[in-house]
Amino acid sequence: MSVSGRKLIYIGNDEVYLKALKTEVLKHYSSLNIEVLHFFEKTPQNIQSLFIKIHQLKPFGVLIDFSKFSDEYRHLARILARSNSPFKYITVGLFDYLTNDEEIIESYMSGVSINHVKGAEVFDVLFSLITRVSFDERKDHGFATAQVNANADVNHLCKIGFVNPSAVHFETNLTLKNDQSVELSNQMVEQKLLLSKKINIKEVSQQNTFYRFSYAVDAEFLYVDEPKIGENEAEEKIIEKKAEYDYNLKRTKKKFKTWVEENVPMSEQKLIKALIIDKDFLFYKNQNRSDDYEASIRCHPFLIDPADEIKKMKPDLICYSLDLPEEGEEEIVVDEKEEIPQNILPELKKLVRIIRRMPDYEPFVIVGNSLNDDSESLKARFNYPNLMASSGAIEPQVIVKMSMLLKKKKQKHQTEASKDKDPVPFFYMKKSNKMTNAFIKGSINIITLSESDILFTTDTKLSTGTSIKIDFPFKGVLTICEHPQYSKDNEYYAVINGIGETQKKSLRKFVNDIFFRDLEEQKKQEKEEFESLNKQFLMQQETDKAEAQAKAIEEERIKKEEAIAEAAEQKKREDEAKEKKE
Repeated sequence: MSVSGRKLIYIGNDEVYLKALKTEVLKHYSSLNIEVLHFFEKTPQNIQSLFIKIHQLKPFGVLIDFSKFSDEYRHLARILARSNSPFKYITVGLFDYLTNDEEIIESYMSGVSINHVKGAEVFDVLFSLITRVSFDERKDHGFATAQVNANADVNHLCKIGFVNPSAVHFETNLTLKNDQSVELSNQMVEQKLLLSKKINIKEVSQQNTFYRFSYAVDAEFLYVDEPKIGENEAEEKIIEKKAEYDYNLKRTKKKFKTWVEENVPMSEQKLIKALIIDKDFLFYKNQNRSDDYEASIRCHPFLIDPADEIKKMKPDLICYSLDLPEEGEEEIVVDEKEEIPQNILPELKKLVRIIRRMPDYEPFVIVGNSLNDDSESLKARFNYPNLMASSGAIEPQVIVKMSMLLKKKKQKHQTEASKDKDPVPFFYMKKSNKMTNAFIKGSINIITLSESDILFTTDTKLSTGTSIKIDFPFKGVLTICEHPQYSKDNEYYAVINGIGETQKKSLRKFVNDIFFRDLEEQKKQEKEEFESLNKQFLMQQETDKAEAQAKAIEEERIKKEEAIAEAAEQKKREDEAKEKKE
């Protein structure tokens, strides 16, 4: 989707940075007629309401400055990342230079795929943003690009949802398989609650996800790494290692279970998931933050792939606001050519049909703006009893109240179901808890590298927009972008972001050292080739000169011999003539 003629929104109150941003746009992208807009709010309600303004303005990029009211603005970034949209845009996070790495990583976990630390240079912010949105319209960075061809370790991002004494549930974009063994780095290991990073994957699903990741994963802890036994290890030593392993395993299991049980009272489980389909986004209009409620709430203007989205979220409550007719029209005009999906009764009927086909799933459906049908009419038409219709808009208070009723019903059902069972303690972690951030180690082969972008290969399948963390040869994050020239299955192009001035200087030095080393090597090679050719030329000149001299001497010798012979012949003729006279 083109950037030309569209808007770029900066949300923040850094006037100096805003001026630098506008200058950079005019310097490098004046031909694209980009309009830079500026907004800043201070209250949670107003900050959340910016979501509506952004959707109305249809920008290609939203730069959110987390320097002030960072938690509120992170919430805005999160709901922007989670919402369906009729236009393509990318959200970019901006941080002060004193921001610690954990806060920046948390932004990626929230769904912001590109983040930058503010500095004197603004080029990379626009470069990475426009590269993600419209590759052909970005300006080439012009920086040195080194041929690296070296392996590097990376970390794939994961977000932990909950743990119990034996297992962990997390989400990730990394494709994993059942029974696969991987290493999950997290603070539970760093704090020695677990003595092993290793986990065994038990189930991978694309359903029932909470965060902005593709897969939900359930895995079991190994607690402690098994002892390494050498080929010629003494029997006594083997027995000693196994005894130590058994002791540590028993001790760690007990310690971890105690820790889980102690944290159960602080669990943040949201039993009810509410899906709101409303093009007016009433739930975001001067309301409390959507994550302040006991229900997990998602708002979309429409569904793009209803079957996939319903299976992925499995909401307990669906609020479907029908589109209203245009002014002067009695009913909505169905337009099959309309690019933006319409929220109309035929589409609602399809949605209910999808729900009915799913086993053991009966969410409650509230239909808003139902001008011609009441609840009983729609129940009969769709053959679905868990439905309520309203002729007006679905007010946020109604959604909150219904969520609470569904929560009580679900709690009662869970209590009855677990009456005769030993309860397993679960610690549901709040999304802001640093323990929820985790990483799975991977590897890449760097082909080329500049201070702004990278080309690499990997056997791991990565989708566009995925961010992976790298710690060496530089610390930063790689965000996968589409590139018209690189389309091999294992070849990826990414923009480099998430780094401050210090890391940037280190990266620049690393690239320049390789680049200029290669350049000097090339110059040296070219010089050696020139000197070799010059030497050959000079030797050839000497050879040609010697051959010419030899040829000249030979020609002179022949001339002399011919002259002597001619003189002898002349003498002979003269002698013969003289004899005849006598």
